[in-house]
Amino acid sequence: MSFSRNLLFASLLSCAFSCAQPGVEYKPTIRLGGVIADSVEAEVNALGYSISGDSDYSSVEVGIGTAAYEEGVLKRLAEVVIAKSTYQEADALEISGGGRFFFSSSQQFSPYFGLYLVSTIFDDLDYVDPFLGPTSFSPGVQVGLRLGLGAEFRLNEQFFIDTSLRYLVPLEPAKSDTYPGIDTEVSGMSLEVGVGFEF
Repeated sequence: MSFSRNLLFASLLSCAFSCAQPGVEYKPTIRLGGVIADSVEAEVNALGYSISGDSDYSSVEVGIGTAAYEEGVLKRLAEVVIAKSTYQEADALEISGGGRFFFSSSQQFSPYFGLYLVSTIFDDLDYVDPFLGPTSFSPGVQVGLRLGLGAEFRLNEQFFIDTSLRYLVPLEPAKSDTYPGIDTEVSGMSLEVGVGFEF
C-alpha cells in the first residue's frame, strides 16, 4: 500500500466521519496534544530472525479538523493529525487521518471513540558500520490503525481539554530501503492529553 493510497484512504475515512449533511452545524477545530504515558513495543525482523522489546515513546501532535453538531450537541469530528514522535532513539513523522464518534448528550463532557489511519515515517538512523564507517539506515514507513477511547471537557464555547487512551495496531510494517529484508513494527498503547480551540 503506497503512501499516496494511504493518504487517499485517510481522507475518505475522515469524510465518513464528517461530510456535509443538511441540518448539521460544522465548526473548524485545532488541537495540540502530547503523550504523557505509554506502553509501546518495537519489533525488527531480518533474515528470518525477530527481535522485540519495549520502546520509550514520546509525541507532540497538532490536529486540524471539522466538528459536526446536531441540535447543539457534538456528534462527530473529522481530523488530520501531524505528529513529531520518537521511538527510543528513532525519530518519526506521523500523519493520521480519521476522526471521532461522540456518544453523549452533554455539552460540557463528550466521551468518544476514535479511529485513525496512521502513516509512521521513520527518520534515517546514523550509525558506524565496522567496514564502511559512518553511514545511515532508513527503516521506511509503517502503516497502522490507531483506536482510542477518550473525552473532551469544555472550558467554554471555544476552548476544551482533550484526553484519550489509544492503541496503535500495525497493518503494514516499515520496510527498509537501505537493507531489503529488514522490517520494523511498532505497536502499543499511549495516553494523550491536549487542549483544543473551536472557531
